[in-house]
Amino acid sequence: SLLLDMYSRDGLFSENKNDIQSEYCYFDFDTYRIEKNYKFEALRGGPRERLFKNYSMENKPQFLLNKYPLFKFEKGDVQGFSHFQFPYYKNYDVKCNSALLHYKFLYNDFKKYLERVELGNYASGSMEYKTYIQAYKSGKKICFYDEHSKKYENSKSIKDIIIMNGND
Repeated sequence: SLLLDMYSRDGLFSENKNDIQSEYCYFDFDTYRIEKNYKFEALRGGPRERLFKNYSMENKPQFLLNKYPLFKFEKGDVQGFSHFQFPYYKNYDVKCNSALLHYKFLYNDFKKYLERVELGNYASGSMEYKTYIQAYKSGKKICFYDEHSKKYENSKSIKDIIIMNGND
């Protein structure tokens, strides 16, 4: 499944005035790609990469946008990470045919990300969260909404995302 980052027309971590689903109803439809590595076929890009690629304090964060919400386990399989499983060969030639609406930049998330950075217990010392905080503290208005945005109406809204159903 694609982690489909949902966002509003307002800036990053903006306070929602009504309800989350009606305000955070936009997503990128054309900024995704598939990258292969030795562990899995990674879904990359999206609005996070589009906005944050120039804010990293250290190495460029690698925004991983795929999750396996359902596994069929067999003897010898190990699931210790929701982005891929072991043995690695099962992570290839798997078509992306679903999306999980992902609300990652809500008003209260900033405080949570500060805690993650302080603990440093996420990938690469919480590099991804350091990047979000650096961008937010830059003083620039950061908004996901632009020409890559499409409004989510229902499940049919995501059919045109280029990586859906193995279209790459």
